[in-house]
Amino acid sequence: PAGFRALTQDEVPSSNVGVTDMAWLKNRETTDKPTIFDSMRTYGSERLETNDSAAESQQPDAVQKFLGGGIHLEDYADTNRDGDGHIAHFWSAGGFDNVAANTAGAGATVASQQVANPAAGFSIVTWTGNNTDNTKIAHGLSQAPEMIIAKNRDDGTDWWVFHHKLTADKNLKLNTTDAQGTFATGVYDHSGFTSQYFTVSNGSSNGNSINGSGDAMIAYIWHGVYGYSKFGEYSGNGESQRGPFIYTGFRPKLVFLKCKSHSGTNWEMRDTARNPNNLVTQVWYPGISSTEYTTDNMDIFSNGFQLRSSGGGRNDSGKNYIYAAWAELPLFDGTSFAPAR
Repeated sequence: PAGFRALTQDEVPSSNVGVTDMAWLKNRETTDKPTIFDSMRTYGSERLETNDSAAESQQPDAVQKFLGGGIHLEDYADTNRDGDGHIAHFWSAGGFDNVAANTAGAGATVASQQVANPAAGFSIVTWTGNNTDNTKIAHGLSQAPEMIIAKNRDDGTDWWVFHHKLTADKNLKLNTTDAQGTFATGVYDHSGFTSQYFTVSNGSSNGNSINGSGDAMIAYIWHGVYGYSKFGEYSGNGESQRGPFIYTGFRPKLVFLKCKSHSGTNWEMRDTARNPNNLVTQVWYPGISSTEYTTDNMDIFSNGFQLRSSGGGRNDSGKNYIYAAWAELPLFDGTSFAPAR
């Protein structure tokens, strides 16, 4: 009858609260590549593979739409292979309808576009590289970033990771097992991070990776929010059962970590979606395309996590590690703090 709508999400007005803006996907059972899709790039048809240096590519049969609390997938095998188990991590940056342009305001020196959720400490920023040292890029958040993952979309170059617990002006690469370093293809200028912008410098090359001239760039940006997310570091003790306990102040839903001091170790991801109870035995590696790995190496508690393995990727004596953690039950819904019940 006239005047009525179908009871579907597409027909219901949305405030964009909780709408997915970034999706990080992996097939757990095959060597299909781990892939990021986001709402800043053609509604998800453009993919970036985090295990290699490949440029952005089109995949129209993957993510069809970003939804409140999830995504709509088509039949692209890497993200929806029939009969296989998959894992997905989602972040909301305020909804793709809220993309804002920054024309070098707030101290920035290059124009950019951004979608940002300051309450959740997360934003996505795109800009065109200019191959210039000390390039300042607005991030749309209310405080300085504590972790950034950036990629040149046009060229076959490395993924660049900033973490505020790295040594000054050193990077990590998401797609390699390298330790932190100062690389010729560009660095983050740590001293140039403020509550309004972050800064990249080109090193001794043409800046092809982090700020290539005329290249399309993208950055995923976070800072810690009390009761929701934390970005820190710890030192390994080499003990197989009584590894370090890391206090976060919440029960982590996702833990993301990497040895910063020594090479040869992979980035690792653990979560309570695959392991709702301890021990947390399933780990996947966003920097390689291997299948999911099973090992008894972590407990996740109501206020943090503890290592239960002496492996080099997470708890070798004398090695230093960085981590990012996000809460199972955040204290707020992405726009305001939730009341007690």
